[in-house]
Amino acid sequence: MIAAFAYGPLYGVLVCAIKNLLHLFVTTSAGVGEVSNFILGAIFVGVAGLVYKKIHNRKGALIGSLIGAVAMAVISILTNYYIVYPAFVVIYGMPMEAIIGM
Repeated sequence: MIAAFAYGPLYGVLVCAIKNLLHLFVTTSAGVGEVSNFILGAIFVGVAGLVYKKIHNRKGALIGSLIGAVAMAVISILTNYYIVYPAFVVIYGMPMEAIIGM
């Protein structure tokens, strides 16, 4: 978020990418968690950074963060249902009910 507010939304997204690439070496989620974290983090930071770029003050930061959080929540429903849970079913060979139950 700091990078997005200081340098622009693209840099905020790049920081999310670097963070998740570094975490790949110590993950237990077979990379699925990192992909999900990148998508949702990029949505949050990108949207907040875009709003802050247009409204460059404290109010813009707050509005951007709130809109980013809502966008991230909406996108998380879709990515969890269509990407994350099905990927865990394939990778771990468990039924969907067991994945959701965990």
